[in-house]
Order: sequence, then C-alpha cells, then structure tokens
Amino acid sequence: MSHPVIPERLVEETGRLAAQMRIETTRGAIRVLEAAAKVIDANGYFNSYLWNTKQAEAGTPLKYCRVDLIGAIAIALHDDPRCAAYSDVRHIERLLDERVDAPTLAAWCSYPGNGKHAALKLLRTTVDEFLAIADVAA
Repeated sequence: MSHPVIPERLVEETGRLAAQMRIETTRGAIRVLEAAAKVIDANGYFNSYLWNTKQAEAGTPLKYCRVDLIGAIAIALHDDPRCAAYSDVRHIERLLDERVDAPTLAAWCSYPGNGKHAALKLLRTTVDEFLAIADVAA
C-alpha cells in the first residue's frame, strides 16, 4: 500500500501556519504575563494563598486583594482569582513552573524570600524570553 504524496507547497504552508500559531500563542502569553505583573504592582503580593482572604473578608473585592502569581494570572484573564483552576490559567502557570526552582509555581510562591520583587522579576524575565522568541520567529 502506498502512502499519498503531500505536495511540497502544502507542507510549506502548514509549516508557516504552525509557526504563526506559535508566535500568536507566545504573544498571548506575553500579554497575560504583563497583565499579571500589573495586578501585582497594583494590588500587592500575597504568598500564602491565591488572594488575601482577610482583605476579602474586610470587604475588598477579590480582584483588588493582594495575590500570589497564580491569583494574578487568574485576575489578568478572568478578573477573579477564584478562576485559578481554569485551563488557560493553568497553561500560563505551567509556563512559569518550568522557570522556578521549586516543584510547582504554587510552592515557589510560598517559599520564604519570594515576595513581590521576586514575583515581578520572574514575570518580567519570562516576558523578555518570550519577546526574544517572538522576534526570532517573526
């Protein structure tokens, strides 16, 4: 049984489309990471949970409470840190999992010394890496 021959033009077009999809995915991740940094800058950092529950109990709307990185990503995508289990939030979280010296990003967030400065540095370093990838691929 012979296999059909795929025209070279189609292979090239498929490769270009796949590359364009990777670029758009990278740009989308950059936008989310930049928005998460803005959330942490505005709200403050909280390393014990997705958001500061005492602030919420005192009446601060969840999207304005201090948050950890995952809570900031959830707010960036959904305006609510309770959306941390959504697949798009988990996707961005996994991108950061690869860049931390901890079993998971959630664990990293609670490590002593990993405060607002370290969280913002992680986000901004990752954005810089992704910008380099997007520039090379474009």
